Amino acid sequence: MNGQSSLFLSLNFEGDELPTKITVVPAGPTVAGRDGRVWKNANPAKVAAASNRRLPLLPIDINHATDLSAPKGGDSPACGWFKSLSAEADGSIRAEVEWNEIGRDALLAKKYRYISPVFNHNAAGEINCVLRAALTNSPNLDLPALNSDNRTFENNENHTEEKMKGQLLAVLGLPETATDEEIVAAIKTLKEKNASAPTDDKTALQTENLRAALNAANEKAAAAEKQVAEINAAAFRKEVEDTVAGAIAAGKFVPANRENLVGLCSTREGLDAFVKIAEATPAIVDGKVQAPAAPPPDSKTALCAEETEFAKSAGYSEDEWKKLKEASK
Repeated sequence: MNGQSSLFLSLNFEGDELPTKITVVPAGPTVAGRDGRVWKNANPAKVAAASNRRLPLLPIDINHATDLSAPKGGDSPACGWFKSLSAEADGSIRAEVEWNEIGRDALLAKKYRYISPVFNHNAAGEINCVLRAALTNSPNLDLPALNSDNRTFENNENHTEEKMKGQLLAVLGLPETATDEEIVAAIKTLKEKNASAPTDDKTALQTENLRAALNAANEKAAAAEKQVAEINAAAFRKEVEDTVAGAIAAGKFVPANRENLVGLCSTREGLDAFVKIAEATPAIVDGKVQAPAAPPPDSKTALCAEETEFAKSAGYSEDEWKKLKEASK
């Protein structure tokens, strides 16, 4: 579970010059209080950032009145405020401090000599956020774990961190008990392994990936071409049928030869030739009286007058026209 604890640091200053910057958490990686408790300050930059997010100004009271007196209805006036927490090169966490009249009088009169920060920590003893601080003369004060208004904030932050850490461990193939040092070592090993991979293997992988990408692109292109061809074929078929139907409706050809005429127009060249012939051919069939739908009995051996005229206009002999008809069936 999470908790709050405090430790004690000496306030060193001379004359009337009050400190404008104080140490709120000493350098780690472990921090020992005068009461024998030990905490971890393994990531001071992270602790400082979390503290700065909590409030722009964090209070300094006297003898932890905020935690001990205020809950019972007592006073807990601030004697100063600290802000802009930052991690120092030695691993400690320091903050800028602004003293009010209460704080200045207490310090100049040397009524208090120690600063005692209050911070949150998790079950492993890792400090994760500084909450406030107090002026005190009891460096061995043993404060109980206290709840505060930022408990939910810290728990949510810890839960998110634990979730991310679990995902990272799964990716690296490490157990849940792995330490931060083991995680860092695993990441370094993975990076070195990738960097030292043989050039031939990298080239082969790149070639394989390129080949797969090209194959996929070719398949997509072929599918698209097929779809376009099908669409164009359907459109051309409709154009042929509409053209032949128009010529028949104009009385230039009989309905019995519809399929033969459509077959002759199976290519763009054939359709263009048919259009020219149809334009030059006079109407030879009465629009009101149509020829029988079935071909004449002797259609296999002789051409009707309409076909004879069409073959002649197209420049075909009777035998050539018969062969064309048979080939189109």
